[in-house]
Amino acid sequence: MIEKFEKWVIKIKEKTNPKYFGVFMFAVFGAITLALMNYINVFGREKGKSTDTNNRAMYEIITNVNNIDTLVAKVRITSSKEFNIQTLSNILAEANAAKDNLSILPVPENTMRNAFDFLSQVIGYSESLIKKLAKGESLETDDYTNLEKINKVANNLNNTLNEIYEKLSVGRINWDEVEEVATKEINDNNNSLKLEGVENVKKTLQDYEGLIYDGAFSSHIESMNAKMLNGKEITKDEGIKKAEIFVKSIFLNLKDEKQIEKVTFLGESKGRINSLNYEVKLKDSKDNISVDISKDSGYLLLLMYNREVLKKNITIDEAQIIGEKYLSKIGFESLEATYFLEQQNTITINFAGVQNEVILYPDLIKVKIAMDTGEILSVETTGYIFNHHIRYNLKPLLSESEAKNNINKNIDMENIRLAVIPTSSKKEVLTYEFKGKINNNVFLIYINAITGVEENVLLLLKTKGGYVTI
Repeated sequence: MIEKFEKWVIKIKEKTNPKYFGVFMFAVFGAITLALMNYINVFGREKGKSTDTNNRAMYEIITNVNNIDTLVAKVRITSSKEFNIQTLSNILAEANAAKDNLSILPVPENTMRNAFDFLSQVIGYSESLIKKLAKGESLETDDYTNLEKINKVANNLNNTLNEIYEKLSVGRINWDEVEEVATKEINDNNNSLKLEGVENVKKTLQDYEGLIYDGAFSSHIESMNAKMLNGKEITKDEGIKKAEIFVKSIFLNLKDEKQIEKVTFLGESKGRINSLNYEVKLKDSKDNISVDISKDSGYLLLLMYNREVLKKNITIDEAQIIGEKYLSKIGFESLEATYFLEQQNTITINFAGVQNEVILYPDLIKVKIAMDTGEILSVETTGYIFNHHIRYNLKPLLSESEAKNNINKNIDMENIRLAVIPTSSKKEVLTYEFKGKINNNVFLIYINAITGVEENVLLLLKTKGGYVTI
């Protein structure tokens, strides 16, 4: 190939004026260089896209396996056949998604054979338990033993995948090296899962659709109206005055309140709740505050004050009091802090409505507070405005002890209270909220206070920043 190129160059040189030959060769090599550079750039872009795809797939696998771990833990503590069928169906979906994501990775299947084997057995065993429960049978001791094994392997696999993902993220390894690392770490650290009495069930999820479907596409959901709106619209000038109040109130905790320099009307947004949008400029500050107000009734929908928070001077309890005072100042009363998440010197607190000592979880407001000065950084009230209304059916038919009979007896109970919770079909039910612990895991179990049916189970996770529910 090179010899042919040399002969071609010599032939061109003999036939070409020496004055133009140099220009010609410069053009030829210039074109070759540009083509090569373009190839390198295209190759780099494609490799970058490939890396992004692989990283995203790896992240999704970790999420899938973590969800399997959590969902299996729920099955282990609940006694409701209907809830278990739904949860096992979700486990099926997560395991299938994890296998799909594994197949995207640029490594042979045998490299992660134990991961594939584990997910396949989880799928098969979940199908087996769904069939069992659908026939009216109950889970037995061997089933709970197998579920415990799944929890253990899922946890180990998740830890290993996280380690590999972390090495990829910091550049300690690249995707060309993943096969070697995965072969060793996954197959050495995650032994094959051996489940007793697993049936080879070929049923599909559709076989149980009638049992797990809860009206997710009911037409009334799309036509729901925000319950707090009264039909009286405010003008943009009235909105400016309200925006000033909403913003001034976020500095109530300060000795010297910040002053507003200007409020600018940005326009109107159409949506399930039409809103008037404003930008508030503070004096002697580069930070602006955005405020969205409902055109109907003039409620604060969303406030965003993005500024850097470098240190922490106030406690969680102090932040909670600040949040309650702010919400009261702008017209939201009878609220109770439920869960919080602290991160980067800020704390986000969920406030839920309370009526007659019953917690109303659909009536939710989220408030983010800076823990250096106590300033309010963001407020989101949409859930509250859509759902808040006076409830006239907050008296249970079942006593606490009667409702408690429907709960796994192995749970160490910590607290019981009445709570209104939303269902997946956007309805509400009055429940007893049982907070209890089993195997160091804290769960919230919701038993219908009228029928005794188990409505939901949440795993309460303690993180570095606070508590979150799954």
